[in-house]
Amino acid sequence: QQILNTGRVSSRNPNMQQIPSKNTYRNAFIPENKDEVFVSSDFSSQELCIIAYGSKDPVWLNALKKGKDLHSICALLIFGKQWIDSDGNPEERKRLRTAVKSINFGLAYGMSEFKLADTLNITVEEAKIMINKYFTVFPSIKKFLKQLGDFGKTNGFIRTYAPYKRIRWFEDWETAKYDFKVLGSIERASKNTPIQGTGADMTKLALTKVRYTIRKHNYPVKLVMTVHDQIDTICTKEFSEQWSSILKELMEQSALHIIDNGLLKSDTNITKQWQK
Repeated sequence: QQILNTGRVSSRNPNMQQIPSKNTYRNAFIPENKDEVFVSSDFSSQELCIIAYGSKDPVWLNALKKGKDLHSICALLIFGKQWIDSDGNPEERKRLRTAVKSINFGLAYGMSEFKLADTLNITVEEAKIMINKYFTVFPSIKKFLKQLGDFGKTNGFIRTYAPYKRIRWFEDWETAKYDFKVLGSIERASKNTPIQGTGADMTKLALTKVRYTIRKHNYPVKLVMTVHDQIDTICTKEFSEQWSSILKELMEQSALHIIDNGLLKSDTNITKQWQK
């Protein structure tokens, strides 16, 4: 199913997007022929790179450019001494990093304090304090998300990043004038769509490049599936190394078309079974 609200692809019979990402599940899928392997590529930290590019946050941009662990860097800035003191205590450090990671990825879904509280099993008040502290440390991200939310509420639509600037219209926008729940839903979607939607634009561009390249050169490759930001192909073993390099290049060309600072890279792997 090519058209979702955000622009992402979905599938059914079976719903491959809902197959758990753990390899204990994914490894159940294998190529039909013994002389074939999976060659899969996904964008590395796609949504985080899209947020960093849109918000121009210096900490995020610097961490991603240098290949550092963004979640740990954010945890240090937010928790300070608590993070430093957790050195040598793996469980506490993991807890703090997980909390920040939940917010980092939650930004792409318009996460509220209620959702964060449920995710981390903390009180709503604790979650609210954590989010407020987060946006105090990263004001440029707060400003970026607020601008997106305000634009959608004011105009009744939101766009993905250039050059496509694909529009998502909010059909219930007129109702929002009288219903705060609808208005809140539009605000969350206005924050979410430019992030997920831009990722979808990028992935679909990559899909067209991959399909064109396979057909043009008559490569022994089958384009079998896309799950969120991952493109999966099946290829003959003898061509797999060459195809892996080609696929990686096509993915990164597609990323560069939108995130023009070269921040977004792809991870490409050759495997006997389907993997994350």
